[in-house]
Amino acid sequence: MSEIQTTAERASGYSAPALEKGLDILELLAGEEEPLSQSQIASRLDRSISEIFRMLAALERRGYVRRCGIDAGYVLTLKLFELSIRHPTMDRILSAARQEMRALSEQTGQSCHLSVLDGDAILVIARAEAPTSRTFSVKTGAGFSLTATASGRVLLAFLPAAEKTGYMSRHVDGPEDAPPDGGLEIRLDAIAAQGYEENVSDAVQGVVDLSCPVLGYSGTALAALTVPFLHMKGNKVGQAEALAMLRACADRISVRLGGIPRR
Repeated sequence: MSEIQTTAERASGYSAPALEKGLDILELLAGEEEPLSQSQIASRLDRSISEIFRMLAALERRGYVRRCGIDAGYVLTLKLFELSIRHPTMDRILSAARQEMRALSEQTGQSCHLSVLDGDAILVIARAEAPTSRTFSVKTGAGFSLTATASGRVLLAFLPAAEKTGYMSRHVDGPEDAPPDGGLEIRLDAIAAQGYEENVSDAVQGVVDLSCPVLGYSGTALAALTVPFLHMKGNKVGQAEALAMLRACADRISVRLGGIPRR
């Protein structure tokens, strides 16, 4: 049986064997450069040829796979790609996050903002203002350093290893790029382990940046949700409570985007 199917079965008490067979075929073909025959697919997935024949016929009829000639193997079509671009990633993130961000600002009495990677920097794509007369917020559309901000470090900490190494090699050029309390790599490992960043702001006195990842299915950060917690008299909640609310909010957004929350 495929490793993909075994993992899926462990993640849920429910099973849909026919659906899982179809997904196994799609995921197998997605990783192949050359066409695979029915017998090759059956062998790779430890299935009978008759099982694979019926599933391939259904997938071919729906346009997800095609044969390269009468006697040749099967390859993926672009239908999955076409489906994916019908709902752009940025629109999905904003749609999932806006209501949750407004609720978070109401609960904490603090503003919050959502950031994504933008080349070798970060870009603020949304914010929710605090319902108080005194607040601190970050402007939508603003760009910031990847390594010198809590949001940027969270995004880095939850990148795949190879991608993270590439970003770090381009950004860490001298002592000024590293966090003051240790090496950047150690800092990112700590963020990944605890699931959030909590750091006194280098830019604004009295602000502590609290930041959590919004995770996709693979565990990679799609965005960073950040509360610049402003310490002042009469705060609605304390910093620790605000962090707990932030983490719960980021988890809910992750679930809406098909991700798995960190606990």
